[in-house]
Amino acid sequence: MFEFILCALTLQPILDAGGPSYRAKMTRPGGDYEQRFTTCVKIVDAANDMNVPPALAVSVAMSESRFNEEARSSVGAVGPMQVIPRYHEPPKGWRTEDPNLLRHGVSVLLKFLLVEGCEVEVEPCEEGLLRPECDALRYALARRRAKPIEGCDREELSRALCKYAGGGKCGGKAKRYARNVIKRAFVLEASLSFMGNPNPLFCETAVHMPHEAPL
Repeated sequence: MFEFILCALTLQPILDAGGPSYRAKMTRPGGDYEQRFTTCVKIVDAANDMNVPPALAVSVAMSESRFNEEARSSVGAVGPMQVIPRYHEPPKGWRTEDPNLLRHGVSVLLKFLLVEGCEVEVEPCEEGLLRPECDALRYALARRRAKPIEGCDREELSRALCKYAGGGKCGGKAKRYARNVIKRAFVLEASLSFMGNPNPLFCETAVHMPHEAPL
């Protein structure tokens, strides 16, 4: 139920963008809205699987592509999360038609959250295990900032999103992007606070990263 309400709230601006005839066209069976809604639910499921805040993941996808699974930018960003494969060392065969593309997109977000010190509990990756989040964990363990982990504050969250948008760099446009995504994610979380959220934007528990887990 949580994912359906979250996606309905996230996609509401798309329906509000036009008049009655536009909304009727969008919401017809098998129409554009239904496809985007299904993509949104998949992103929520992938985010929950990786313990990434779902409101954050869907806010990124809304900003990047409005949940268009076929989206491809002029610079080579693909899928609803608009990630550029060559920047993120994806597994061989990472293509726009890859059924795991959504998970790869969420794993890139996870990677930057981990690097910036955000609290995300990641299950140990067994040797040779090919999960997108395992690639994120390997990357984060190699590049994590040398500082105590005290939770994911707004500044760390902003840096993670900024680098997500900037391909690892954080310029002016990426900073504005981060502010907009955070604002949308907080509004969504506040709207759903009555339901309880297993993976909120900010947690109070210590980060759990299996530093000694075999990779």
